Amino acid sequence: IMGFVCISSSIIMRDLNAAGYSPIISMMTGSLIGLLLGLIPGFINGFFVAKLKVPPFIATLGMWGITNGLAWRLCEGFPIGFLPLQVRDIGNAYLAYFSPKKGFSF
Repeated sequence: IMGFVCISSSIIMRDLNAAGYSPIISMMTGSLIGLLLGLIPGFINGFFVAKLKVPPFIATLGMWGITNGLAWRLCEGFPIGFLPLQVRDIGNAYLAYFSPKKGFSF
């Protein structure tokens, strides 16, 4: 499910950025739509486990196959490129700084 969500939100971010929207808008929209897209397989999995009494491992394995196929179909086997430059800053930035004299600062 994570791969499907990552690929879907990356495609949305790339397309919105290419259409001229600001990087912040495209990143926020892609992230929110990615969260919503992640709920769909989760609810389907929960329905199969809770109502149809499918074993959780089997339901998860089946949903993995479905979302893996959807992700492969969306990106056609190629990496997603041309994302906003601010996307790479997400993993390289600091959220909170700790200074021994000041404590935490944001």
